Amino acid sequence: MKELSRIGYTYVSGKRCPLIVGDQTHDYGRSNKKADNWWVKISEDYYLPFLQGWDKIYCWEFKLKENQTCKSKWGSNTLRSGIQTDMILNGRKLFDFGSRDWGYAFSRAQVYMIQLEEHPLNMLDIDSEIGRKVWYREQPATINHIFDHGISLIPDGMKEFKLDHKYDSHEDREIAQSDDRTWIKTDYFDQNVWWFRK
Repeated sequence: MKELSRIGYTYVSGKRCPLIVGDQTHDYGRSNKKADNWWVKISEDYYLPFLQGWDKIYCWEFKLKENQTCKSKWGSNTLRSGIQTDMILNGRKLFDFGSRDWGYAFSRAQVYMIQLEEHPLNMLDIDSEIGRKVWYREQPATINHIFDHGISLIPDGMKEFKLDHKYDSHEDREIAQSDDRTWIKTDYFDQNVWWFRK
């Protein structure tokens, strides 16, 4: 089968497999009025038909780890508990966050799961977003690296990012005091990023 395009990846029997659009069709799609040329590539010569809406594109795994740390401040010591949550999509760690409560960790994981599935970036093949043109605080930028829970941006057509006085946050002050404004590291939910730029 010839691969026409890659949609992303899905997870089958504990293995990360490409989800592709192929040059052949399958009866499952035609008889159910779905895309009939989506396939899961199991190996070089073995493909399984994929039925959009029935089969899962997004297969999530969550790793939650509770820990305690000791904090010393002003001559006294206190214990602090926390929960670290790793969100893994189709076998790849995509996002992580910390919390202090199990209920909050579960609720937040569900919210992030929906937000990541509906995100403008292709989370199924996040590496394909390297080179994507975006706007960062009304300045042209390009995604140049993917991290476990975010991206880094470099400016387009200028040496460094410029900060406007209308943006006044802790992050802005850190960037303003930094010697290197030639790149910015941010997360998927930064409201200063506009994801659509031609």
